[in-house]
Amino acid sequence: MPRRPIRPRTRTLRVVNQAPGCAICLDDVAQGEEEVLQPCGHRFCRDCLKMHVSQTLEAGKLPIACPSCQADSSEDPASVSREVATKLGLTAPQSTRWDELDLAHFSIEIECRKCKRSAHVDKAQYQSTNLIVCPLPGCFHQWCKTCSKTVAYGTKHDCEGLEELRTLMRQQGWKPCPTCKTNTEKLNGCNHITCTAPGCHTHWCYACGGIIALNPRGPREQHAAVERHFSATCRLFGSPRDILYPPAVADGFERFGRPMALPPMRRPLQHRRGAMVFEM
Repeated sequence: MPRRPIRPRTRTLRVVNQAPGCAICLDDVAQGEEEVLQPCGHRFCRDCLKMHVSQTLEAGKLPIACPSCQADSSEDPASVSREVATKLGLTAPQSTRWDELDLAHFSIEIECRKCKRSAHVDKAQYQSTNLIVCPLPGCFHQWCKTCSKTVAYGTKHDCEGLEELRTLMRQQGWKPCPTCKTNTEKLNGCNHITCTAPGCHTHWCYACGGIIALNPRGPREQHAAVERHFSATCRLFGSPRDILYPPAVADGFERFGRPMALPPMRRPLQHRRGAMVFEM
């Protein structure tokens, strides 16, 4: 007996036109009390959306994303515009906070360490430089963004202070030991310096910064190295006039605008206890 074909069952659904509710509180929204965000089309009651805007502003976030798009993890969520937020009734502090957050996308607030005032500067320029200059009138204080140290105009700076130390050494005339790099200041005496840093004891010249002797084996070797250096390269004391000529003769170097004739220079023979012995 042939089988009868099976007919698919059909079901009729009735669509009920019902007003959509708020996506936050899930209650029905009365006509005229709803806000529709664009371009997503999500609907919210004004009280819920206003509460969402207030909480987001307190958290310091801008733009304010649509709650439904944010819950769905949308890649391009819609946001609450300034016009919609104004229609919801922003308070004066909330409006000021909105302006600050909107301005923070293009600028950053800094506080000057000298005048103790704050100002907004361009964010891209702030991120591209390491030295910050106070833009407020009458201040123009300059400091390092990383270490917050004051930096003088026209000087180089690093956060470890090496550039400032080099500038100070040039101004004061200090020189480092050529072996251990210990900074040294000569107050008086000759240019023969013996480094007193632990483990160094290098004999070097304060005039040229060169090494005279490294760990000499005895006083004789040390004196020989000192004599070779100061007889051929540098002067034992600061000025040759102080060594070779008396003050009355040395003052005549530039008298009447031209050098005067000076007696022949005497050749130093040896060095003993910081003094020069000359050949007569």
